[in-house]
This record gives sequence, structure tokens and C-alpha cells, in this order.
Amino acid sequence: MTDFRRLPIADGIRYLETHGEPADPRTDIDTASLVAAFPELDAVRVTDVAIPGPHGDHPGRVYRMPGVPISAGFVWAHGGAFIGGHLDMPESHWVALSSPRAASACWRSTTRRR
Repeated sequence: MTDFRRLPIADGIRYLETHGEPADPRTDIDTASLVAAFPELDAVRVTDVAIPGPHGDHPGRVYRMPGVPISAGFVWAHGGAFIGGHLDMPESHWVALSSPRAASACWRSTTRRR
């Protein structure tokens, strides 16, 4: 298997465009693992949404604490170096899941369109 991280950037981008994102080798990156470590995050409500765009709907999520007045909003656009990434990556999902509890804000998370 080619380690795309060791390729020159242009070759790495071509590799990812051709082969897609490799499977993540980490085994403890699911939501259940995060909630097991930080049980208070189980209270955060996560809603999948479709964000309309000129080329069709774009996946997104809204994260909020039920019963807590929203005092701010924040859009988290995690791009996975803008060559990969998805809503379930810890770098996107875990940050967005843990943030509404700390900030009394409604978070919206999205990815880039390929």
C-alpha cells in the first residue's frame, strides 16, 4: 500500500483523488469512545442536515445543548487538508461535539465538496 503522506503534494492529491481516503487505523475514534471518556457529551444533540448548494446538497451537522439558550453561532469547516475528510473524523466531529457544552453556542459542522 502506498503511503500517500510521503508523496510530493501534487502526487498525494492525485493519489487520494484516484484511490479515495484510506481507512483510519485508529480504533477508538467513534462517538461511543468519546462519550465513554467524557459522559457529559452524551447530552449534546446532533442533527444531520443538508445544506443546499449550487451543485446539490452538502452534508452538515448541527450540534447544540438542549435547554440552553443559544448565545452565539459558529460554523466549523474542517477540510481534512481540503483534499479529504468527512463529518465523522475526530478532527471534525469530536471538536464540534465538545464545543456547544463549553460555549453555549450552536455549532454547525460541514465538509468541503469534492
